[in-house]
Amino acid sequence: MEEPKILHNMNYDFDIWYKTYDPVFSEISKQSRLPEKWISFDKILLGSNKDSILKPINRYVEELYPAPELISIEGNKIRLRQGNHAEIFLLIQDDGFFYNLDRPWMRQYYQTTNQLPDRDNCFKGTYIFYTPWYVDADVLVKYERPSIETAFLSYPTESLHKKTDESIKYLEPDFIKFQFKKVGRHMDRDGFGKIARQNAMFDIVFECDDIMLKRVKDFYEKGSN
Repeated sequence: MEEPKILHNMNYDFDIWYKTYDPVFSEISKQSRLPEKWISFDKILLGSNKDSILKPINRYVEELYPAPELISIEGNKIRLRQGNHAEIFLLIQDDGFFYNLDRPWMRQYYQTTNQLPDRDNCFKGTYIFYTPWYVDADVLVKYERPSIETAFLSYPTESLHKKTDESIKYLEPDFIKFQFKKVGRHMDRDGFGKIARQNAMFDIVFECDDIMLKRVKDFYEKGSN
């Protein structure tokens, strides 16, 4: 699948990302002029991941966003790790303003009004990742901070997932609050930062029964995304 090309529409609001806080994901995707076939979940139920326990939330994710990495299986506890699929650029301007940008048409993170306290090792401002892959089962999913070095400081949260069915038009993702770290290998001495692809964003942790465990193993044995 080729990288989507931006449509030159005079009615398109190029500032929609900057104007929107805590978005409904399907709505901001529509407002960003993403084609329906790329943002609707029903297309997934007709494709190669229709029977998978891990499902992409839409076709855009299925084609462009690698599935989370399998980190560990301890008994019936699964730990996966999600990385970003496109580079993110950071810049401290002369006036002290912190500028950040990623380039995907469907952006990897969004703005939120829920601002967390500033931390000495992070830039000011709180953002939210959307979760591109969904655990398709009736299970409590916990999002945890990765134990390895990363350019992001994510904040733990949890979500009760429900098994999907063909009645779902749009699968709305969970959102994970995070801040950008201002120290680390992604930053240089001039205040410019470049976060490479597959930098750890958050871990996905859940307990499962033996049937779910086998489905997780099957997903990774066959080769994910």
